[in-house]
Amino acid sequence: ALFANNQKVTSFTIMKNVQSIGVDAFNGCSKLQEITLPSGITAIEDGTFKGCSALIRVELPDGLTDIGSSVFMDCGQLEEITLPASLRKLGLAAFASCRSLEQITIPEGITVLPTNLFGGCNALQKISLPDSLLTISSQAFWYNNKLADLIIPKNVVTIASSAFQECK
Repeated sequence: ALFANNQKVTSFTIMKNVQSIGVDAFNGCSKLQEITLPSGITAIEDGTFKGCSALIRVELPDGLTDIGSSVFMDCGQLEEITLPASLRKLGLAAFASCRSLEQITIPEGITVLPTNLFGGCNALQKISLPDSLLTISSQAFWYNNKLADLIIPKNVVTIASSAFQECK
């Protein structure tokens, strides 16, 4: 992994010609606060920013279609993230344990909220779901104690029995 477990890097700009960020590229960079992503990126692979506990805000570029599994898992300070309209796939546990994330809008085109997508995001209060959504998988909202108001789109055909496990 490119910078995995680097304890010195605090900000990073990815160059324009990059189309994909590899598996675990910045995994465990606990001092990383800011990342700048170019518009040419179409995929962020599994675990890329996992454990970047100082990361506060990420703006994902238009053109991004795929966020892999555990990409932002354990980014405990992540408060804000903007998902682009081009996004079509979210991986398992992509935002799990983002304990400071308060709101998010899932764009049209997403059909599945995968297992543990927002598990342990105990500050999450508001989420907007798209009409394209068909499936809410197990533990998608596991342990979301502050999620007060959620409108399930009419096209949803499957909600796993544990999708809202441990929600109060």
